[in-house]
Amino acid sequence: MFLLKIEEKHCLLKIYLESTCIKQIIGETPDNVWNQVEIYQKFSGSYLFGIKDELVQEKLHILKSESITYIPDN
Repeated sequence: MFLLKIEEKHCLLKIYLESTCIKQIIGETPDNVWNQVEIYQKFSGSYLFGIKDELVQEKLHILKSESITYIPDN
C-alpha cells in the first residue's frame, strides 16, 4: 500500500507491506516523490495519487494550512 501525505513544504510517501512501513520517501512534489519509486514510471505521481482530480483540488484549496492523507479504496 502507498500512503502519500502532502504538507506545506514537502510530500511524504510511505510504502507498506502488510502493516509494516518498508520505505519512506520525501520530496517537494508528488511527482518528485514518485520518480524515486522504481515501479509504474509511465505514470506521474500527480496522476496516481489523484492530485489533478477536481474534488482533490477543491479539498487542497480548502485545507491549505493542513496536511491531507489520501488512502485509496482499492
